[in-house]
Amino acid sequence: MERISLQNEYVSVIRAGEPDGSCGGNQNWFRNTPLEYAANQGCGMIAAVDVANFMQNRGRISYDEYEKCIVSFIKQHPFTKLFLHEFRKRSKSVFAIGILPNQISRFLNKGSKKAGVPVRFKWNGFHGHKNMYQKIKAMINANIPVVWAIYSRKGRLNLYRFNQATSKYEVIASTNNHFVTAIGVEESYEGQRLRRMIEVSSWGKGFYIDYDEYLEFVGSSLINKYCSNIMVRR
Repeated sequence: MERISLQNEYVSVIRAGEPDGSCGGNQNWFRNTPLEYAANQGCGMIAAVDVANFMQNRGRISYDEYEKCIVSFIKQHPFTKLFLHEFRKRSKSVFAIGILPNQISRFLNKGSKKAGVPVRFKWNGFHGHKNMYQKIKAMINANIPVVWAIYSRKGRLNLYRFNQATSKYEVIASTNNHFVTAIGVEESYEGQRLRRMIEVSSWGKGFYIDYDEYLEFVGSSLINKYCSNIMVRR
């Protein structure tokens, strides 16, 4: 097995009663708080805040400090609260804009400049998935986490955990219309097939995504390819 990892520990948020911390942030923390509106559609904001903290060498951060970062993102983008609002009918969500790529790149670029880090970000959507896997590997190898949007107009994408006892990846969840952060890549052969598994942070935990399953999930749709993409270095 070949593995590419970040050189530094990924962002871990320390909450009361949880001394071991998390693997990145989790929008579910905001339920039943004044930031309730960020709970369902806040994944893009979480990814942006996590990467900004990582770029500023803030590997371990208290929940209170993390919440301040979330508020900072909201203040930087006046329409964030509206974008995060879910328009509902009969208790079911029927429409939400969510966080946009330009909001994420603007936040990351401002944070990088503040930290004196000569890295700027842009959305890779116009390039579709050409060389996207190589770009993910290159960024992680350069110690830069990758903001990654998962989107398709139908279906859901499997999320895996690695079972040490069986040495196999096992499906434990699925997702769609969701931002995650890529923090590692593992490659191994299963027979003649090269399996490409990307480790991601989502909901404060670590998962894996099979990159070839991801490509099949997105399909040939140009809309899917634009919306389901990554934030890359300029």
